[in-house]
Amino acid sequence: MQTIRKKPLTARKRTRQDKTKEIQMMRKRKSINSDNTRQSEDSRKLYKRRQEKQAVTFRDQFC
Repeated sequence: MQTIRKKPLTARKRTRQDKTKEIQMMRKRKSINSDNTRQSEDSRKLYKRRQEKQAVTFRDQFC
């Protein structure tokens, strides 16, 4: 019984279009990431502020 050899996958040469598409995708990803980080920072600030307010009210009530 003979083993069937598969042809090695030859990667096709990257054209200029491929490169530009990759660059566009990277830019898109970057912009999405920056938006996400900005949102998370804002939410973190809000959370911190809320915690501080709770602490202040707690102090006012029991001290």
